[in-house]
Amino acid sequence: MKKTIKQYEELMDQCKTYRGLDEKVLITSVTKGGWSIREIIGHIYGWDQYNLQHSRIMMIKM
Repeated sequence: MKKTIKQYEELMDQCKTYRGLDEKVLITSVTKGGWSIREIIGHIYGWDQYNLQHSRIMMIKM
């Protein structure tokens, strides 16, 4: 669990480096035909929300 939290913290630190970047950079695909930085962060955010909700439900059931 500590490894997962550390990886998450590192990911959030990486995301913070994107603040202030030009929007064109954020919406450009990282690889040909791939996702943009904005899409990747949006995907991570969506899963974070799902995991938070799911973990709350699991805690209530315990």
